[in-house]
Amino acid sequence: MYNFDQIIDPSGTSRMKYGTPPEGAPADTIPMWIADMDFQTAPEVIDALKKRVEHGIFGYTSLPQSYRNAVVGWMDRRHNWKIQPEWIQVAPGIIPALKTAVTAFTDPGDGVLVQTPVYYMFMEIINLMGRQVVESPLVEQPDGYVMDLEDFERQIVDHHIKLFIFCNPHNPVNRVWTAEELRSLGEICKKHGVIVVSDEIHHDFIFKGYQFIPFAAADPSFADFCVTCTAPSKTFNCAGLKTSNTIISNPELRARYGKVAKEFGQTGIDPLSVCAVEAMYTYGDRWVDELVAYIWDNFCFLNQFLQDNMPQLRLTQPECLYLAWINVRGMNMNGDAFYQEALRQGVWIEDGGAFGASGANFVRMNLACPRSVLAEALSRLKKITSPEQ
Repeated sequence: MYNFDQIIDPSGTSRMKYGTPPEGAPADTIPMWIADMDFQTAPEVIDALKKRVEHGIFGYTSLPQSYRNAVVGWMDRRHNWKIQPEWIQVAPGIIPALKTAVTAFTDPGDGVLVQTPVYYMFMEIINLMGRQVVESPLVEQPDGYVMDLEDFERQIVDHHIKLFIFCNPHNPVNRVWTAEELRSLGEICKKHGVIVVSDEIHHDFIFKGYQFIPFAAADPSFADFCVTCTAPSKTFNCAGLKTSNTIISNPELRARYGKVAKEFGQTGIDPLSVCAVEAMYTYGDRWVDELVAYIWDNFCFLNQFLQDNMPQLRLTQPECLYLAWINVRGMNMNGDAFYQEALRQGVWIEDGGAFGASGANFVRMNLACPRSVLAEALSRLKKITSPEQ
């Protein structure tokens, strides 16, 4: 059994999550905003890194076959997805990989399609690279979100879309897309010649009763127009190691992506990342299983607390992730107002409006923390008084 209840002191680590809270927040504010866990990575990974550090030489490093094999094995064991080692290209993170893909597969001024509310860096990257954000909003229903496929296709046609950035599973609405949904979406993209960049960074956080399917594996033909972005950074809490794996089976797309990646200087990897990823994807299965179970229990703890103490708030059905998507309409305030109130109580969460206009009545809260920390944060949030009280 691994210990996820342990509280790790962040002092002296320069962790972004524990940086200076926004103005108006007390000094002891609990950070539950950025998607960064408060758990130490797997002990097996720490041991492997210690051994590598003891070697003492950290020079230029090539990507060994053992690294590729570890990634291949993980995708096969965990996601029933059989990939080839040569399909893998490394990048210093998902965001750099997305920048590379947008540059490689679109021209300045082109529209790039996203399904909002969605991870806000999608929109930021599109704008930063001189492209235009085109939104096809998801439809909020009482039991979760669904795609509006008619609108999705209409946006493709009306805006001459070449590229769609897909979130699978979806951050922040906690959806694990079904095989039927993936096939319907993929057929539309295939029909109109749209390249799909599928961000699958959260693919290891899937709760019991749901099955994650890589977009490229949903239908044999989809891999031909798909660029899959994966990374161990969320799964093993190692974003600071700056490594991700872009998987592209189509040789032409892989060459186009690789050319831009080289121009951007994104082809190298550091020796500690090689060591860590091999250990994660070779020895990390049991740790991940226990981690996901612990996070599910945190979701259950949160949901029960809201029902008992803050019934005005509604938790979106969690199918995946460690990020709670909470509807605050019942408090007669929008996400920004609730975010500001939470800050005053010493809890740093995120305003759902950052994920697109359709997220304006929501907040996102990181539950990847010891349960005692979650309990303290919720006790503080309880002090937020609704107008009816």
